[in-house]
Amino acid sequence: LRLGFDFGTPDADLLDMARGMPLELQDAMRRLAARLPTLKRRTELPTLPTPDLERWRSDRVYRTVHKVTADGTMQTFQFNDNFQTLHGAHAEEIATRIAKRELPSFCTQYRMLCYHLHLLLGLFGLFPMGADSPPPPLLLVARPNMVAAAKLPPTHRHHPANLILRVTFQMYGDGFATSSGRLSAEEFDRIVDANPAAKSVFSDCSLSGAELMQATNLHQEERLERMAASEQGRRRLRCLADKIVRLFQLDGEANATAVQGVPERGLCHEEIAEIRRGL
Repeated sequence: LRLGFDFGTPDADLLDMARGMPLELQDAMRRLAARLPTLKRRTELPTLPTPDLERWRSDRVYRTVHKVTADGTMQTFQFNDNFQTLHGAHAEEIATRIAKRELPSFCTQYRMLCYHLHLLLGLFGLFPMGADSPPPPLLLVARPNMVAAAKLPPTHRHHPANLILRVTFQMYGDGFATSSGRLSAEEFDRIVDANPAAKSVFSDCSLSGAELMQATNLHQEERLERMAASEQGRRRLRCLADKIVRLFQLDGEANATAVQGVPERGLCHEEIAEIRRGL
C-alpha cells in the first residue's frame, strides 16, 4: 500500500484494488508483508546521480528518479518533460496530484501491482539472476493522458490507444531511476519470442502486442475484482500469487500468515485508512 500512496494513487483506487484480490492472492500479499521487514535494502550501491537536464529535455523516453528512505518511503520524485506528456498534464499539476494522492494510474490495477512487485524485487536484490545484476526490464501497458481525460465529462472522455512500454530500472543505495521507451506491437512480440524468461517475472505476456494495443477495455478487464470473477482471470491471479511466493522466497512461511492490522477477509475503507495512518 505504501508504494501506491507514494505514487499518488487515489485512496479509492487502492481500496478497490485491495478488496478485489481473491483469497489466494491476499494470502500471498500477507505473507509478503510479513517478510518485508526482514529484508535489507541494498544501501551499499552508489547514490543517485544528478539528472543530466540537457539530456532529459531532448530525450524521447520517459525518465523518472525516485529518492527513498531506508524503509522504502519516497522522499523526492523527479521526471523529465516527456513524462508529462504521458499523463497529459504540466509538471506542477502532476506534483500537486501526487501530494494530494489524486494522480490517475496510467496502467491497470493488475499491471500496477505487477510494477510495484517488480520494483520491490529490485530494491531488495531478489531477482533470480542475482543481486549483482541489474533488474530485468518490465514490459508494461499504459494509457496516456489519463489526467487530461479525467477532467472531461464522462460522455466526452476518449481513452487513446494503449502504449506498450519497456521499463528499465537502475537501483541505487538511496533510490532508483526508471527509463521507459515505447515499443511497437512487433517489437513487443519479438522481445517475448526471443526471451521466454520475460514471462517468468512480472511482465504479463498472455496477449500479443497487437491484442494489447487494441484492447480498448483493458482498464476494466484488468480490475482485480473483475479478473477474479472469470476462470481465465483467476488463473492469471493464481499465477501471480505463485510468483510472489517463489520470487520473494516465501515457501517456508506458513499459509495465511497473519499481519497485525490486516484481517483475513478483504479490507474495508476504515481499515485502509488505519493502515495508511500507520505508514
